[in-house]
Amino acid sequence: MFLPILLSELYFFNFYSLCFDGIDCGCGLTGVRTIGVLTKLDLMDEGTDARNILENKVLPLRRGYIGVVNRSQKDIQGNKDIKQALAAERKFFLSHSAYRHLADRLGTPYLQKVLNQVRVRWVGSVGGVSNYIESCVCSLTQPFTGAIWTCNTKLD
Repeated sequence: MFLPILLSELYFFNFYSLCFDGIDCGCGLTGVRTIGVLTKLDLMDEGTDARNILENKVLPLRRGYIGVVNRSQKDIQGNKDIKQALAAERKFFLSHSAYRHLADRLGTPYLQKVLNQVRVRWVGSVGGVSNYIESCVCSLTQPFTGAIWTCNTKLD
């Protein structure tokens, strides 16, 4: 069941943590704001697949998982351009029996679309970012503010 994780690479994108250099501010690793990205699905051993992971059944994430197939070093050295690589990626997902039914939710273009939607929805609102930064700063400085107030009161 966990063999596909060992045979492909799994990346997690947590926008709130990544946007602010890993400052947690309550983001946590609960999977609520996380997108899982599985790469190198085309390099998995025959007879194995990551279907259960991509269907969000193994380690559920609210935003789910997206599988991608990257250009190999051989492709790059052979001057395979991005358009050809994207076409090959699409063909791989449409022709693979485990991924065919998910093909519209897999691939680099879909990953790009999802990441942009999240960016526009969350980062796109200047007020949202400002409020988030302000709440992080407040939660980080609150203990110090209280200590400073106590010191000032004792000095008066």
